[in-house]
Amino acid sequence: MAKTSDAKEVKTEEEVTKRSTPEHLWFIDGESYDLTEFMPKHPGGAQYLVFPGNDLSITFWSYHKDPVRNKKVLQQYKVDVPDARPNRWHLPDSAKFLLPDDFDARNDIKVYNFDPEDKKLVLNECRNQCKNPAIMKDMRRLDKMFDEHCMYMRWGYIAFVACWLYFGIPWYISMPFFAVMRTALGGAGHYFTHRPQPSGGGAWSCLFDMNYIGVHITLIDGHNVGHHAPTMSKADPKTGFFGAMMALPRLVRVPCFTLHKFGHFITGIFIKLVEVHTFPDAPLVKFSHIKKPDGSHAVQRICWASWLVHIYLVAEAVAAYYCGLKYDWFLQFFVSLWMNTLMVVSSHDFECQIIFEKDTDDWGKFQLANCLDLTITGNPYVDCWFSAGLSPHRAHHIFPWQRSGYANVLTTPIVEAAAAKFGLKWEAPRSLFGSRLPSIFKAYILGPLADPFTRKVIYPSFYEEHTHLAPYLECLKFIGLGFTGIGSL
Repeated sequence: MAKTSDAKEVKTEEEVTKRSTPEHLWFIDGESYDLTEFMPKHPGGAQYLVFPGNDLSITFWSYHKDPVRNKKVLQQYKVDVPDARPNRWHLPDSAKFLLPDDFDARNDIKVYNFDPEDKKLVLNECRNQCKNPAIMKDMRRLDKMFDEHCMYMRWGYIAFVACWLYFGIPWYISMPFFAVMRTALGGAGHYFTHRPQPSGGGAWSCLFDMNYIGVHITLIDGHNVGHHAPTMSKADPKTGFFGAMMALPRLVRVPCFTLHKFGHFITGIFIKLVEVHTFPDAPLVKFSHIKKPDGSHAVQRICWASWLVHIYLVAEAVAAYYCGLKYDWFLQFFVSLWMNTLMVVSSHDFECQIIFEKDTDDWGKFQLANCLDLTITGNPYVDCWFSAGLSPHRAHHIFPWQRSGYANVLTTPIVEAAAAKFGLKWEAPRSLFGSRLPSIFKAYILGPLADPFTRKVIYPSFYEEHTHLAPYLECLKFIGLGFTGIGSL
């Protein structure tokens, strides 16, 4: 079998056999590609390609500014393997708990129309408008401004922590400061993970972990590929992860989830990091042999930023304990944790379990129907920080390749104009505190014990929910999983 390139290279029969399994193939638009040699050359970083066997069609067409040009580049890596099929699971084995047992990516992830010549597709309209040179110039300016503001916040945060530990700043000042700053820095980390890895976002992607919810080392597969591509479907890990608390009795749901995340903070994340750095099927190990032309690893062998940010966070807690601020620390941990937990699902109607436009083959149209913009202060640039980068969410989902929340704000009018052109409903941004958080609180905190995926209520009454033994055993298991890093991201 030969690659379709100018310098054709004939593969041996042994090589063909080796590369004819999903473990050595990637799939786009029903075609198979052997991207092993392309991994160190991928401008977005090899991390986006560490799960061979997956169908990357949605990710490919949505994550590139000019996918037509990129598709031409990939033609030299196309291989003809008639019987090859994508994997059933599109996430690593360690993340299977996020998906229903009967999940099959080949059937449960919808096939969309990404024909670049189809002028009736929302994504094509938005992308074409976004290519305007003036718009691109403004995006670069705003990206630079975003990075500068992030830098100021990083230094401001470090300075405040030093003052807090030394002077003992009272809780009613430190608690709101930490909650807001952890949210803002987590949002910045979120955008850094959407950049080329590791050069574009690199080490600063670890800021995503500052809010006690995110784990940036899982974002490439769990968020960028797992959530953005199959939004609101059975494949979306957000549905299962935050639905897990629904399997706990209402009266103990908050303390159990808090202990679960505290366990993850203390030991679970470190066990998880050992797993992703040492297990044979972990991408950091599996692809450690692939090198760039300069001899460096195409896939970073050790994610130092992940280790350092979590060591720092634990050190911060230990320092607070020795400075007599242990209660203040736990209060900010609790508030930051829950503020960000509820906020993460606020930009989609996960609690309603209603999927709009589910029969459309227009991916852009589906995203507009199922994503929500948020407002807090009324200033969209400020709200980028207060909402962990979720306020301009419709533009973020249409343009996941954009490098900052400021760029999302800039291009939101483009997305709105496309919606008007195609006669689609454009809802005004919803108030985070006036609309979204009350709805989410009612569903996730006050809602009856239910199946994490289907949300089918398990017990007929509040009394029975709290008098059966099984839910409490589930609580103990759930808390334990946090400390072991299993079943916790």
